[in-house]
Amino acid sequence: MLLSNNNVEKSAEKNQLAIWRQQLKEGFATLKADFLQTPNTTRLFKLHCKLIDGLLSEIWAQAHINYSCCLIAVGGYGRGELYPYSDIDLLILVPELVSENANENVINSNIEAFVGLLWDIGLNVGHSVRTLDECIDEAKKDITVQTNLIESRLLSGEAQLYQDYLSRISDTMDVASVFLAKLKE
Repeated sequence: MLLSNNNVEKSAEKNQLAIWRQQLKEGFATLKADFLQTPNTTRLFKLHCKLIDGLLSEIWAQAHINYSCCLIAVGGYGRGELYPYSDIDLLILVPELVSENANENVINSNIEAFVGLLWDIGLNVGHSVRTLDECIDEAKKDITVQTNLIESRLLSGEAQLYQDYLSRISDTMDVASVFLAKLKE
């Protein structure tokens, strides 16, 4: 019995999903064994980050998300310190042109599918999808958002958009105000 193209595609997606789940499971087992042999939390956090970075980059590459978007690690994950069982904070940065483009629904659909895949393989993901202007607006309203955006690193996507992001975040931040707000927090 021949499978239709749709069934073939669904079967391939399920196989890939199983492969990613297995990579995650084996990666966690390796991290655990390494930690039990040499209990070093700093090393564990860094290796955990490296494992997740590789998996996210691979999935992002296959997600067919517009090349001009960025996948950015933020917060503790952005600092390169991912605790076991901690959520993985991500920012999907979309350029202003994309958000105004007629293909916005396709881009949003691909981003939704990407995030859904991350959950399906067992990752605890916290995410936001924003333009640069939206990032700045949200950061002005909430010190925790501002802190998250400061602690970031590019995982995949358009490097120039990420550089613009870093510059705009830096230019709009009043260091003294941030310091006082963090002290109050």
